[in-house]
Amino acid sequence: MSLQRHRDNKKSQAKEDHPKRNFYQNGMRYPDRWTKYGTIGRVMSGSKFIAFKTPLSDEFFIGKPETPFGLKDVVETVTAAGKKLGLVVDLTNTQRYYKAADWADFGVEYKKIFCPGHTIHTNTELIKEFVAFVSEFLSKNDNADLVIGVHCTHGLNRTGFLICQYLITKENWTAEDAVKAFEEARGHEIERWEYKATLLGWDPANKPEVAISPEPTKNEDSRKREKDESVKERGEARNISQMSTGGRKKNGKDLHSVDSGQGRRTLMDTQDQVPTSTEPRDRVSIPIDIRNRLPILEDKDGESGKNLAKD
Repeated sequence: MSLQRHRDNKKSQAKEDHPKRNFYQNGMRYPDRWTKYGTIGRVMSGSKFIAFKTPLSDEFFIGKPETPFGLKDVVETVTAAGKKLGLVVDLTNTQRYYKAADWADFGVEYKKIFCPGHTIHTNTELIKEFVAFVSEFLSKNDNADLVIGVHCTHGLNRTGFLICQYLITKENWTAEDAVKAFEEARGHEIERWEYKATLLGWDPANKPEVAISPEPTKNEDSRKREKDESVKERGEARNISQMSTGGRKKNGKDLHSVDSGQGRRTLMDTQDQVPTSTEPRDRVSIPIDIRNRLPILEDKDGESGKNLAKD
């Protein structure tokens, strides 16, 4: 088997062993906390509104255990209630969740209002746009069975705020009645304290220290898991490094307990440890076999001298 084929087989096996890495097996990632909320509520009593979380295209549900929730499911739910879905107002700040043009296949008019989260209660222009568009639609369509679907990501906070704003400003509902009717029909309470405070006229000074907050998002969980795994891996690597020393000691110190920075020593620190010879440098040690082959030197008086090597 060639090296390249071996690598290809390893990659293929890795995808099978780790399905989360396979885009086509697991599909696209759900919006944060999307699975936490019910798909769709019921038509608000005394109004023409129905709220639901964003439908998703089929690609989001590939390899997922959840029951798909798409445009068709919204239409069928409204029809089962004896109503007709005439308009959908999309408040999400993206266009990636489904193909908006598909609403036309069900005879539903579609309106997109890009609405950033957390700030809608201060955005008077978006509030006016929503109220004006809904008013215009209803003025042209007086069918008693016609309803308006509104959704943001979860069909709760932005959706609830704008529906209540319309009922308060155009149909003279009290804020309390509007909020109560919305929450009962949707099956969830509006979570954003600022939104409810704006609708109900609460004093901002009375905002609780710990406001209602959503559960951690998947991205935050992923980052935490990655951080924990990184710390664990570093710990395992350190243990392996310590095991490789075999418990040896250096200069009387256990290598397991030595800080990594303490192992570095400067040239000045090591100079006093360089071994020095105590023998005179003018003496040369010569092996005995060579020493015996050296010539016998005579001194200047002609007498036999000593063997040079023995001097």
